[in-house]
Amino acid sequence: MFKIDKKDARLIISDIKDWQAKYVNIENLPLEFYLKYKKILSSYKKTGKSKKEVLSFFSKIAEDNQDNREFVYEIVDLIEGYCRPDFRVW
Repeated sequence: MFKIDKKDARLIISDIKDWQAKYVNIENLPLEFYLKYKKILSSYKKTGKSKKEVLSFFSKIAEDNQDNREFVYEIVDLIEGYCRPDFRVW
């Protein structure tokens, strides 16, 4: 099972909260959001993490942070290639 240390998880959650504070809903997210998370996801892939492991990690973050789950699910959609298939990493 893929695990990111607690410090990294806190940084991701904090970053998501910052995005949510700037953009009330995911409909208005700028391209920078997708570029940033594509880069993060690509770094996980380069270190040998599987799509399933990373998907599970972000799904757990969404479960644990219900107030921010829409934004986390946008990252999950990015992993799956639903919202931005041109940014697909796996």
